[in-house]
Amino acid sequence: MKKIALSIAMALFGMAAHAQNAVAVYQKNGQVVNYLFSEKPKVSYIGDCLVMTTKDQNVQYSLQNLEKMEFTEIATGIDDATPTADSALLFSFRSGQVAVSHAQPGTKVTLFDTDGKTVSQQTVGDSGAATLSTQSLPRGTYIVQVGDTSYKISR
Repeated sequence: MKKIALSIAMALFGMAAHAQNAVAVYQKNGQVVNYLFSEKPKVSYIGDCLVMTTKDQNVQYSLQNLEKMEFTEIATGIDDATPTADSALLFSFRSGQVAVSHAQPGTKVTLFDTDGKTVSQQTVGDSGAATLSTQSLPRGTYIVQVGDTSYKISR
């Protein structure tokens, strides 16, 4: 009996070793955005918006445009340098920067203020990543546009 219990415990431990390390937000347009647990994302709702809050940023998603949200596992070590069409966007907000990875190379990433003025722009490199500085920006609401998809963030 002890051997059976030990076998079950070992099997469960093996499954726990492959635990999820991110929250994935799936949008109806096929876009997926991941938030690593290391960013300490918090989910809340304001009106008809889902709000993902990290240490440095808030991103709002209209509930009408969301398909689902789930826990997932994202490789944080050595990744394929070339993102594929089914790669999910990964945002990182820290140290006065918005970093985007897993985007298609050549895609424009633009940061707008609420008046629609371009504050910063970057083209995604061959690695599928781009970084926009928010260090000198005043606290407020901004729009990050990656290709045809926009995200509302608060600094």
